[in-house]
Amino acid sequence: MVSAEFFDIFGLIVFAFLFVVGVLMIRKQKLPDWVGFIILLIAILGLIVDGYIVIKTYF
Repeated sequence: MVSAEFFDIFGLIVFAFLFVVGVLMIRKQKLPDWVGFIILLIAILGLIVDGYIVIKTYF
């Protein structure tokens, strides 16, 4: 069985990856800017929430 801690840390990694993807989408201009901004916004909010959970729980 997978523990809950795994999903906390995995979520933090996924949101960091989405942050990088959002920045690259804005820089490369293959899609409209608003798509990159939405992904970037989701990534930033996810990093804040998941980062807060990981810091409060494990440190």
